[in-house]
Amino acid sequence: MSADRLTALCVEFRLPTLATELVQRLVAGGHENLLPLVTEIFELEAGDRRERRVDRLLRLSKLPPGKTRNTLDEARLPRPLVAQSSGDTQNRPVVDT
Repeated sequence: MSADRLTALCVEFRLPTLATELVQRLVAGGHENLLPLVTEIFELEAGDRRERRVDRLLRLSKLPPGKTRNTLDEARLPRPLVAQSSGDTQNRPVVDT
């Protein structure tokens, strides 16, 4: 299972050569016991990338600190936007394409 996850993480990180070669070469070299360790390291990298992405997007949004969906005053939003944010698809405006 960690071999599949490791390959998926390599693809997610856009590392095509690692995705095709890493697991195969570790197994061929008799180091399949390292697969869980390498997968764990890649999982740590994935977590760090997610955190950096969230931080970057929050910075770019220029929202004030502490602003969350719970602190949003929906009374100040236009009606169609309120319907979208509540998941109400019945009252959503129809857009012709």
